[in-house]
Amino acid sequence: MTHRDIAFSLVQDLLAAPGSEEGWRTFLLHLCHALDGSGANFISHDFTNRRAHVSVTANTSAEAVALYHEYWSGLDVWADKASHLAPGSVVTGDELIGRADFERTAFCNDFGRHYDVLQCLGGVVESSAGTMSVISVNADDRRKRFDAEDCAVIAVLMPALQRALQLHRRLDGADLMAANAMDVLDRLHHGVVLLSAQGAVLSTNRAADAIVRAMDGLTIDSGEFRAATVALTHQLRLAIGQAVRTDQERAIDSHRTALTLPRPSGRRAFSVVIAPLPQRAAHFGQSPAAAVMFVTDPEPGVVPDAEVIRAMFGLTAGEAELVRVLVSGLTVQQAAGRLGLQVDTVRKRLKQIFEKTDTHRQADLVRLVLVSLTPSHSA
Repeated sequence: MTHRDIAFSLVQDLLAAPGSEEGWRTFLLHLCHALDGSGANFISHDFTNRRAHVSVTANTSAEAVALYHEYWSGLDVWADKASHLAPGSVVTGDELIGRADFERTAFCNDFGRHYDVLQCLGGVVESSAGTMSVISVNADDRRKRFDAEDCAVIAVLMPALQRALQLHRRLDGADLMAANAMDVLDRLHHGVVLLSAQGAVLSTNRAADAIVRAMDGLTIDSGEFRAATVALTHQLRLAIGQAVRTDQERAIDSHRTALTLPRPSGRRAFSVVIAPLPQRAAHFGQSPAAAVMFVTDPEPGVVPDAEVIRAMFGLTAGEAELVRVLVSGLTVQQAAGRLGLQVDTVRKRLKQIFEKTDTHRQADLVRLVLVSLTPSHSA
């Protein structure tokens, strides 16, 4: 096979690589085999700190990678000599440093000889001020020296490599952003539900999942919400339909619909707010979210930690503990019993708390704590 035939046979692997570490590893493994190497790697170099990181590897031992990260990357003579090369450049190790000079280095004798890293074929995929991303294939001395034909394989692949790496970063960035957003949503005590243009449930956060699992006034049936009665379900679905059909170029807050959904258990009703989301184009059959639904359970749920309350409002430890038990739903009399205090002592302490928090009633204090320590659904 010619170098072009080898390169073209690897393009299919490159098409599958973006967004998948295993896809990149498969590509590197096939490249390593095609060039009869001992290992292949994607390496990111930071010349400012004289450090490097092997992002993905194939056939290179885990011990060699660990030692390279820990120490030998700072003495990698090939990388040092390649630091001036432009993106797209492809060279052999022998072109970067003469063989005799290389064999006199500690990198060769104390690292390379132990891990079959005695030859190098490298391509600069990206470079910027002080940094460089490379693809490299290594070999031992049993293989004939890397030559121009071997370089040609990497050179033919280089445009596809560069595009694949750019696409991978976009996909990886989008996945990371989505994961971070979902983590934030899962920390909320309010249920958050994304709805499609057809009113179907696209995703739910952890609080919404818990509400639905309880089957107490709000459930999901075949991807659609169902309330405690037929009439309430009709009212809920009408509100969802209005939200997904709203002119989505307008502000979300001006078209919110608020509902109260009673619960068969007799516990306090859910507060539900449904609002349209800005319109986004759908691609390749994907269904973007058209509306969001916030569900609030007014029953006491997660009670903030006393230390968090103390730090947030500048209270003493005793004051913060009193606030914590009041937020959990206890009365002043019940709080006194729980804390082993006289009712008059609790009232006096509560008055001090009112002054520090600029509140006047227990209900205002509880609301302040819950709103301050739990992100609002009105944003």
